[in-house]
Amino acid sequence: MNEPSPATQNVVIYTGQSWTFKFQMLTGTAPGTPVDFTGCSAEFSITDKQSPTASVLITTKGASPTATATLLTDGWVEVKITEENTSLIVWKSGFYTIKVTWANGDTWRVFNGAVTVSFGA
Repeated sequence: MNEPSPATQNVVIYTGQSWTFKFQMLTGTAPGTPVDFTGCSAEFSITDKQSPTASVLITTKGASPTATATLLTDGWVEVKITEENTSLIVWKSGFYTIKVTWANGDTWRVFNGAVTVSFGA
């Protein structure tokens, strides 16, 4: 499988509410075959800008606030940020990236986009 261009979708995160982003990765001719994630891992991060020198705001690999990125069966990828962690958000916008590391060690950016934060009452 060759590395595709990452899909892009802008998202809104509401503080004080849990947030879930879920999508299915398919390969081949439409309608496609679900990707087999055996031996793979996923990583999610939100940074302050789209740049190699960006500051990390949320990640699956570090300090609070944190997120989880799970590879499910039938090619599904699920990212979650708990209500407790969205309550810790103090910034207004950012840029997210979802990466998959394949069993052979290659890492691909598979999804990304802008993040807007909506602060609850």
